Amino acid sequence: MKHDNQDVYKSTAYWILQGNNLYEALYDIFHISMYIEYGHHMTSDTKLGNHSNTRHSSEDLHI
Repeated sequence: MKHDNQDVYKSTAYWILQGNNLYEALYDIFHISMYIEYGHHMTSDTKLGNHSNTRHSSEDLHI
């Protein structure tokens, strides 16, 4: 039974990581599309490449 639980935990961790990777990819796509559409109107803090302080981590997602 312990072996089965370990498989469940590994699978859960894998899918959480995949979800986090998807979140980060969608976050980047959103910022790129916003930059393309509104780039010349964006402030220096929100321009692509200068949003490191606004990016969320898995800790922010409460995983």
